[in-house]
Amino acid sequence: MDKFWSIFAMPIGLFICFFPALIVWLGMELKAKDRDKDGK
Repeated sequence: MDKFWSIFAMPIGLFICFFPALIVWLGMELKAKDRDKDGK
């Protein structure tokens, strides 16, 4: 079990930390693309 945590603790922590920010960023990118299409 120690080997599992030593390998996976950091990626799991990074995923938990950055996943909500990634969702927000993707949402803003998609909205910006829609705005660019409407403007042209």
